[in-house]
Amino acid sequence: MTFSDAFRFIEEGTNNLSIRHANRIQNKRMWKSLRKHILTRREKCKQAEANAEVLRKVKYLEQQKIQENKLSLAQINGRLSELRDKRDELEEEKQALLNQANASNNNVSSSPEVEAKCEQFDSNILATNNIIRSTVSDAISVRQQQIILSNNTQSYVIPPTINNLSTLERNSVVVRNIFNGE
Repeated sequence: MTFSDAFRFIEEGTNNLSIRHANRIQNKRMWKSLRKHILTRREKCKQAEANAEVLRKVKYLEQQKIQENKLSLAQINGRLSELRDKRDELEEEKQALLNQANASNNNVSSSPEVEAKCEQFDSNILATNNIIRSTVSDAISVRQQQIILSNNTQSYVIPPTINNLSTLERNSVVVRNIFNGE
């Protein structure tokens, strides 16, 4: 081997060594980069899982609140329907009482028995009473008439000839006397 051949051999060896060293460094960098990429992806996956878990918990809590609201809304609707039913029953009862009061008032005002028993009163009073009675029943409700009767009966003294009449007939007599100014 000559000097130039030896130099060439050494040069090739060092080139191969430097190429191998460069390849090794390049491989090391590539592995570091790959490792860093893998670790970053793992961190991102862990963070995404944590975020997904938080979202699941939030959705679960929202669903629970919605269910509670549905239950309370159902309870409110049930109570509301109960109150509506009760109101309807009370309105029917009120209407029945008003009809009964109107019927009894009509019976009293058109009863021939009462007028027959009261013939001792002046005929002018009876004529005036008929006009007043029809006007009062049109203008004043039954409830107001009952209030007027209950307020005025206490101050009125019943004549002894009328004591044998029923309370309903006495009230009709009282109404006649009150409107005539007695």
